[in-house]
Amino acid sequence: MGVMRKQPALRFERRDTADGLGFILRDEGRRYGIVTFDVSDQGVTNVWLMLNPMKLTNWSL
Repeated sequence: MGVMRKQPALRFERRDTADGLGFILRDEGRRYGIVTFDVSDQGVTNVWLMLNPMKLTNWSL
């Protein structure tokens, strides 16, 4: 993902979300973003990446 080139210190924490498998992206302990995936029999069909700090406050992880 291009975000890793821009923010190499990010750490991914696997989490189950209401949308399925997801990862919290953390930068020095603070929540930087959330990525979730839509998966079918053919593999990953969609990837959603949320980086907007105002929308991240709605996630209770």
